[in-house]
Amino acid sequence: MRIIHKIRSFLREIKWFIQRGKRGYADSDLWDLYWYISNLIVDALKEFDKRRGGHPGYLTDKKWSEKLNEMREGFEFYKNVDDIESEAFEKFGDKRKAGKLLWLEDVEKQRKIAEKKLNIFIKYFEHLWD
Repeated sequence: MRIIHKIRSFLREIKWFIQRGKRGYADSDLWDLYWYISNLIVDALKEFDKRRGGHPGYLTDKKWSEKLNEMREGFEFYKNVDDIESEAFEKFGDKRKAGKLLWLEDVEKQRKIAEKKLNIFIKYFEHLWD
């Protein structure tokens, strides 16, 4: 039975590999699509910053690199949100302040920072070309 499970698992991995090659995502990626997209964009923005040939004319090269870094940080929050939530819960547990769970409040603060950085991504989206 164990060998059959391994074969099925291997065949699923092949199927997903082919799907990613054909359409850029696999059925399995839809389970946590936000994570899949965040992971892809974090890696792509790192590489883009290394390889880019220019920057928007109204920004310096240094400023553009800072903007790219902020965009990446926004997506890193969503790439790591499960770990961030776990760490916040470990830090605060069930402690409350004014009826609010402190760990949820901490994660929400980080989420708002990430959303501001995602807005930078939106603002400069059309400038992500090389």
